[in-house]
Amino acid sequence: MTHKIAPSRRRQVAAALVAVAAAAGLTGCTVSGKAKAPNPQIVTQYVQKHNAETQCAQLSDWLSSVNYNRMIDHYNANQNFGGLDKQIIAELDKTIVSLRAAAAKDMPADLKTQFGKVADVYKTQRDALAGGNIDQINASARERNEAAQQLRSLCRTYY
Repeated sequence: MTHKIAPSRRRQVAAALVAVAAAAGLTGCTVSGKAKAPNPQIVTQYVQKHNAETQCAQLSDWLSSVNYNRMIDHYNANQNFGGLDKQIIAELDKTIVSLRAAAAKDMPADLKTQFGKVADVYKTQRDALAGGNIDQINASARERNEAAQQLRSLCRTYY
């Protein structure tokens, strides 16, 4: 199958090509030599910043405490967890895995450290909840909230 280009369209294409060639000649646009690979340090910084932004963007999902607060409300009203502790332990386990995976990414060192610290604090909370000691649960909750806030604050420096 052949397509015929209308003479007016051929003139437009030819004029466009002449204009591009003239512009390239007037601006001294030439291509010579070999392409250079990007500076490895710049690539590393780009990758680290991208990973930092990606991981920090997921914090609100990971650090949500709606179900945890519901469990504490239940405990305060009934002096037991009503089985909600098992659900929260499972949620904490998932969060710990996500935080440790984030800490393993190629990111700036301060952010990697803080992700790891928050994972450790969440593990402490998980263990306290599994043990059922309300004093340890409360203490680890305060520690968790503080560490999570520090991570959120640090993440804001990477946006």
